[in-house]
Amino acid sequence: MLSLVQMAENKLKNGSCQLDKKLAIIRNGIQMVFVNLVFLIIRLVIFIKYKKDESIFIAKNGIAIFLSALEIYYYQYSDRQS
Repeated sequence: MLSLVQMAENKLKNGSCQLDKKLAIIRNGIQMVFVNLVFLIIRLVIFIKYKKDESIFIAKNGIAIFLSALEIYYYQYSDRQS
């Protein structure tokens, strides 16, 4: 579902492609909260409660949350510049 929204972010107009920043921010927020944060919590529970080493996946979700937050910040900051 998020891939479809990601495709809808791009608007084609007269042969040029423009990004719908509001839709990109919404998609990144949804992806950050409902995908990466949920899996991060599940993996932390597995790591703490069951002592299974999931550290590489915990790091992956942490990095994905950080990059999504950076992308949201970039879209908001680039709006102020233009």
